[in-house]
Amino acid sequence: MNIALSQGAVQRLYDSIQQMSPDSATNRLLFALLRTLGTIRPLRAHMKHIGGRIHYIRGNHQEAERWLLDALSSGREGAASTHNFLGRSQTLLGKFEQAEANLSAAIAAAPCNGGYYLNMAESLRRQGRHKEEEPYLHKALAIKPHAAWVHFCLFQNIRARKGAGPALDAWLDRVLATPDMEDPIIHPDWWLVDQDAYNPERVEKTRAILAQHPQAHDCQLLLAYLLRYSDNPTAGVPHLQAASRHRWEDIQGPGAAADFNAAKPPAFLVMGVAKSGSSSLYQYLCMHPLICRAMAKEINFWTDHYAAGIEWYRACFPPIPAASPMISGEASIKTFWYPEAPARIARDFPRLKLILILREPTARAFSDYNMIVRLGREQRTWADCVQQQLAELPCCPVEEYEMPTGFMPERNYLLKGAALPVLKRWLQHHDKNKLLVLHNHDLAEHTTATMNRVFRFLDLPEHDIVAPPRMNLGGYKPLSDEMRQRLQTWYQPHEEALQTFLAKGFP
Repeated sequence: MNIALSQGAVQRLYDSIQQMSPDSATNRLLFALLRTLGTIRPLRAHMKHIGGRIHYIRGNHQEAERWLLDALSSGREGAASTHNFLGRSQTLLGKFEQAEANLSAAIAAAPCNGGYYLNMAESLRRQGRHKEEEPYLHKALAIKPHAAWVHFCLFQNIRARKGAGPALDAWLDRVLATPDMEDPIIHPDWWLVDQDAYNPERVEKTRAILAQHPQAHDCQLLLAYLLRYSDNPTAGVPHLQAASRHRWEDIQGPGAAADFNAAKPPAFLVMGVAKSGSSSLYQYLCMHPLICRAMAKEINFWTDHYAAGIEWYRACFPPIPAASPMISGEASIKTFWYPEAPARIARDFPRLKLILILREPTARAFSDYNMIVRLGREQRTWADCVQQQLAELPCCPVEEYEMPTGFMPERNYLLKGAALPVLKRWLQHHDKNKLLVLHNHDLAEHTTATMNRVFRFLDLPEHDIVAPPRMNLGGYKPLSDEMRQRLQTWYQPHEEALQTFLAKGFP
């Protein structure tokens, strides 16, 4: 079936469908029409493809897989786009063998489509197969040498294989060698820049890129993060301020920025636990018309950059005039675990509202492990990680004194699910009326109602949103029933104590 629409027009159509509520009468009518037209044999395969793509863009990958498989069996076998969307959904369902087969079919049918190589690379990356991922990225780069997103994906790959420093060097050199790149900066995880990544040569290369692209906000951010580790960490403040001012005035118009000393301070901080939905929560928060994004989702000021000073932190937020109804905030999940953070925030920003999002701890731990594998920072098997951590701590902590001394959260997957002892620490410094506790399940299943609860907590009017697909979905093989039961038993005393504690009353 030939659809006489440009690629851009088709994408705009799907974008509008994505914003349609699945429960709306219009959506029910749309799928009734697709099913009716699908009974006409010449149209069946294409109608199934359209339905599958709609489910895909909404993040309903089980339904997307069902519809797209039906499209292939109805006559679209060999159609590149159908194999591609099916492979993407299967990647996000953790069905990697099937995903690779379909993505290979998409590449074979359309070998000049760089996006298909990127999707294959992502499927391999989610399995921690970074060496196998690299050739697909270079093929995508050969097709689209000026595409910033491809350069970012290659940055991620090198970081996973060799570390942040070599990845940053390679990225800087490629950007300098490609002065006509379409948009050279796409948030390459500058919050991962640490002391080891700083050197004067990287600073000068970043300055050179900024000279080529003076409006590149994220390049200002990178420069500020690098200078944070110089002998003069406050040298990055003007770059943060410039980036924040440009972004604010892009939205509000020239001259709309307040002086940073008089601008509104941040109003909220979303805290961990990792892989509990903080990225989706922050995305939904920023859909409210009165919330403006910070320069980065994870600023990590209270943990990693406190020595740079409060002026550094405030420069990470838009310069909102005091009389404006708009607010801003951030989401730094590391903050929840850092022992000094509760007292620092209580002293420096006592009016900052805190939002904690939790998740069923067994699923959270397994998702966390798979994310660290994708980043190239974990080589142990899941079984080895569990065995080691349960041997070190036979009982899940409920009180702060039960937490091990010197607890480091990144690769301690199980213990990061023990939120109650840390929550009690925060309440030693902050009134419970300043703290909102959410659950990942409510955010996923009752998105608008949950978000309106958050908006009320922030003293904002309610705002109905149609949630886009969830952010940072894992895409990994499911946890075995035996392991799930073992971990749920370990967590059970903590979960019961947590529910009793929360039942005492929070906003």
